[in-house]
Amino acid sequence: MKGTLFLFVGNSGSGKDSIIKEVLKDNDSIIAPKRIITREKHESEDCICVGRKEFEVLKNNNRFALHWESYDKLYGIPKEMDDYLEEGKNVLVNVSRDIIKEARERYPNLKVIFIYVPLDTAKKRIVSRNREGNSEIDVRIRRAEEMKEFNDYDYLINNNREISDAAEEVKNIIFSFGNI
Repeated sequence: MKGTLFLFVGNSGSGKDSIIKEVLKDNDSIIAPKRIITREKHESEDCICVGRKEFEVLKNNNRFALHWESYDKLYGIPKEMDDYLEEGKNVLVNVSRDIIKEARERYPNLKVIFIYVPLDTAKKRIVSRNREGNSEIDVRIRRAEEMKEFNDYDYLINNNREISDAAEEVKNIIFSFGNI
């Protein structure tokens, strides 16, 4: 594949989707396919929401380039991602760190960007986005506490600052790979 796949990982509340959104501004040559998720639609996340049965049908029909389960939700990246990479596009995707090993085996032009924020910042962001109920917030915060560290990344971005600064750092990384 000619393009580079950039997978964004980090705890809930680290700002992965916000950084991706900021990077996409005025950059038509970068693609961020919408994730397909088994959850109710919420303004805080630009995704395609489906039921579990519909997700399983898509999965069984080989409609995902990548898929995983996290927080009792199913997530999938549409198969069209592979077409974009073949065309030489740079592709950005917010994923679970649980699929990094599989993705590295399947995509030779893969770079993992770990988005880091201190735990207090992650907690505030999780609560303020008002997407999850109290029990799910507790689960996400507990998981963030347990998974503060992650070592299988190519780039580390500290997002405990203005989103535009973190996005600029990510753009510099992406532009260094060409395909723009």
